[in-house]
Amino acid sequence: MPRLQIGLPVYNGSNYLVEALDSLLAQTFTDFEILISDNGSTDATREIGEKYAADEARVRYFRYETNRGAAWNFNNVVHLADAELFEWAAHDDLREPTFLERCIEVLDTHRDVVCAYTATRSVDQDGEPTGGIYTDNCHLMEDSAASRYRRTLGLYPMHVLFGVVRRDRLVKTRLWGAFAAGDRVAVSEIALQGKIYEIPDPLFVRRWHPAVSWVHGMSDRTYAVWYDPRRGAKRLSVPKLRRGVEYAKAVRHAELSPVQAVRAYAAWARFAFWDQGAMAVLRKAGVISKG
Repeated sequence: MPRLQIGLPVYNGSNYLVEALDSLLAQTFTDFEILISDNGSTDATREIGEKYAADEARVRYFRYETNRGAAWNFNNVVHLADAELFEWAAHDDLREPTFLERCIEVLDTHRDVVCAYTATRSVDQDGEPTGGIYTDNCHLMEDSAASRYRRTLGLYPMHVLFGVVRRDRLVKTRLWGAFAAGDRVAVSEIALQGKIYEIPDPLFVRRWHPAVSWVHGMSDRTYAVWYDPRRGAKRLSVPKLRRGVEYAKAVRHAELSPVQAVRAYAAWARFAFWDQGAMAVLRKAGVISKG
């Protein structure tokens, strides 16, 4: 049994899958296993996955014939895993060689931290740096679960979920929801389970390319189809409303103490009805500055 299992959900990812796998296999921390979950790819993903599984003992390949969406696939790799630690990986991202080592050092040092991730630098489709280092601003080390949850509301954390997490705490969440920006709610649920530690060094490498899952300006309706292809037929869905409801459900699911639950619900109510409600209306009307 390896100490860490890396779940790599993929659909038609042959363009960058080899680079992603090589980046993981080159890590200085080596006690891990990669679980590739192929969501019905029609390109060369299958050939790549089967080759790596045959040549490398630390790689296992699982093939499914139907594309059931990213949310199902991201959750499936968690269900396939049973190690102490878990990490999600995307087919198009990279990691510096010490990424896993540094994240696991944090988890070993801070037993109350449930997830450790790093700052990010970005590259383009050819692997050339695009400039800049950025973070998800989710260094959540407060003892209060409600306080950690409150700080996740309104954020756009894209990389927390690609850190290393304690699997026994992760499975207490609802994992990835099949709705637009379900990853944001998943980060809030992890914050309700324990502390999140952000390492300031940019050891995670995000690749931006034309086929990336989300781009600036993409509508929530379009984004929802990536999570679940069946969403395309549900024209009456309201993604923003659904996301708000799911944030509230996250609090109920977390099994908090009564005091922490009340504080978390209060934070949600302020966010939903003031920050995203009244304040949003006033900004749109020009009554208050958008800044």
